[in-house]
Amino acid sequence: LELTDRGSTKGSMVARLADMLGIARENIYCAGDNQNDISMLQLSAIPFAPANCAPEVKQWGARILGACEESCVAQIVDILKAEGYEFVTVDEILFD
Repeated sequence: LELTDRGSTKGSMVARLADMLGIARENIYCAGDNQNDISMLQLSAIPFAPANCAPEVKQWGARILGACEESCVAQIVDILKAEGYEFVTVDEILFD
């Protein structure tokens, strides 16, 4: 069960957090597996989804990875590293 404020979406909250942390949209990478994740995936420079995601997410056009049980988050990190992306932690953003 997920509860959100009326009119709120995962996408609006990711956008708000990115603005608060000064993260440009081209540096946002999201993964989602269900219909309520599509608004968040729309903000993502590269939207990812596990192979066992909802059909609507596949139809929307997310980049499909292995299933959740196949370390899909680690797959995202490997893909982004291979494509030359650098990583920082939230602590580095907030405290540097």
